[in-house]
Amino acid sequence: MILAAIVGLAIVVLGASRSELTVDTSKMDRNPNMRVYIDDSEIEPSGNGGNTYSRKLRAGKHKIRIAHPVYQEYNSETDIGVFTKKTETPNPERKTADMVADELSNNETVAISEAIFHNNSSWITYFTNDVAGNSDGSIVVAHFSKKNGQWEIISEGTAFDTLDSDEEIPDSVIKYLETL
Repeated sequence: MILAAIVGLAIVVLGASRSELTVDTSKMDRNPNMRVYIDDSEIEPSGNGGNTYSRKLRAGKHKIRIAHPVYQEYNSETDIGVFTKKTETPNPERKTADMVADELSNNETVAISEAIFHNNSSWITYFTNDVAGNSDGSIVVAHFSKKNGQWEIISEGTAFDTLDSDEEIPDSVIKYLETL
């Protein structure tokens, strides 16, 4: 009886350390600011060119969350058995232009309108207006920097001078701004 209990306990302990959950993010654009969490604990890339994130876990339900500057936040729950290796391959939706503009403005007193992606969604233009009507609207021009993995505002105001920018402005953005 005692031997059976010890063997049962050994199986439970071994099972707890032998199950593994891998999150494969290869369907998503790589980004240095992407964060992968299992059970609210951030994990680092473990293989496949930085596209897989693995953790040894106990059997049971586990939460996966991915935060990425280009994709909508991904949340899911998965069940993993004892002595199991399981791979989840999330394929979240890309953020819309309105979502990116809202994140960039990060201001409740400003209304966002006419958010438009340009140049394969690597540039965005949108208008901001003071909700209280205390000021004229502004045009915002931003681009996604692959260098630092974040959106960067290039210009914000009532006019935009392409000569003042250090960035190579795509023709589609310039043509759009000329129509305003």
